[in-house]
Amino acid sequence: MKDGFRDDSLRIMNEIKRNASNCQVLLFSATFNDTVKNFVTRTIPYYNQLFVKKEELSLEAVKQYMVQCPDELAKVHVIKDKILDLGEKVGQTIKFVRTRESASMLHKALMDFGFEVTTIQGARTTEERDKIVKEFKDGLTHVLISMDLLARGFDQSQVN
Repeated sequence: MKDGFRDDSLRIMNEIKRNASNCQVLLFSATFNDTVKNFVTRTIPYYNQLFVKKEELSLEAVKQYMVQCPDELAKVHVIKDKILDLGEKVGQTIKFVRTRESASMLHKALMDFGFEVTTIQGARTTEERDKIVKEFKDGLTHVLISMDLLARGFDQSQVN
């Protein structure tokens, strides 16, 4: 919510309340953190929550890896040597990071290694984000770095 969506979401919710006060509103979030919870309680006073168990979230076609690394440099080497090399053989790769700084550092490091990399983050305009997603979907880039922006919902069949 904090990355450029709050104002748009509030505008949409106000428009719905003004024009269709009796409609049912459904909100979905992959990250139901305090920011999202505050937004929901402010905009929808009486709401129900449905949670999916963590173990039910993984898709069988998508390979997920967890590797313990001592520092950021080790993470970059694991991503380059293991994950991306495998990803290049089987399809596209999305790498999720926690911060913009991590995204920028990883982007630069992977570019230095010769990978075609795109980074998407909420600080970009909607048009820029749409262009980045389209380029990734069209196969122009094989590695996409994202914060939790794409975790909220993204479908790309070539991602393995």
